[in-house]
Amino acid sequence: MNTHPTVYDAVVIGAGAGGLSAAARLVAARRKVLVVESLGRVGGRASSEQIDGFTVNIGAIAIERGGVFEETFGLLNVPLDIREPSPATVFLIDGKVINVAKGGWGMLLGTFTKQAAKIGTKFADARAGDLPEAKMSTKEWLSQYTKNETVHAIFRNLCAAIFAANDDEVPARAFLTYFAVKGAFKRFGFCPRGTVGLWNDLADGIRQAGGEIWLDAPVTQLHTQDGLASGVTVMKDGAAQRASRPAP
Repeated sequence: MNTHPTVYDAVVIGAGAGGLSAAARLVAARRKVLVVESLGRVGGRASSEQIDGFTVNIGAIAIERGGVFEETFGLLNVPLDIREPSPATVFLIDGKVINVAKGGWGMLLGTFTKQAAKIGTKFADARAGDLPEAKMSTKEWLSQYTKNETVHAIFRNLCAAIFAANDDEVPARAFLTYFAVKGAFKRFGFCPRGTVGLWNDLADGIRQAGGEIWLDAPVTQLHTQDGLASGVTVMKDGAAQRASRPAP
């Protein structure tokens, strides 16, 4: 292991959406930042892979415009390369196009379950501030009203596309806040190079602003001092390297 650890203001573990966004904001604030990632690519659960010559998105694929995410790119003057669909989101059911952005939730769910009206009422309740308890997952919440597998598959798909998580991982109140309160499906898009294209752009912006990103570099040990994180040991190029925070 290197005997003279490199000093950083912050070490971010994981080059997923959250890690890269945190690093981007830190370097924009003129901090010395290192991002370490065990995989050979950036993006985490919202990235893309090459399969049989095709770029295939994995995890979250929909990128919202006009919010904190776009603001983060702007801090480093990195263009947000996404294409906005119009209409935003539609489902094709029995040859009929259903646009959920225009009140189509009831029609969509009503195709598969008799409980559509009840579920729709819960969306209305959420808009009025009546949300499920914090610990209840989206899957648990939906299971109270229907066991229809197609309806559950739709909600699983939405959780994966928006949150890069499974329906039993996304809190119901987060799902309902996003879709019922924030008015989802209004402004979002997709990167034509695959979602990984966005993360590669942001990673380049971080590097140009002075940050470092190590890929294929898993963290093997966390170090603490006086109850606070003081550094990490990372395997990089077959050797253990230490990255530490500045001395108090």
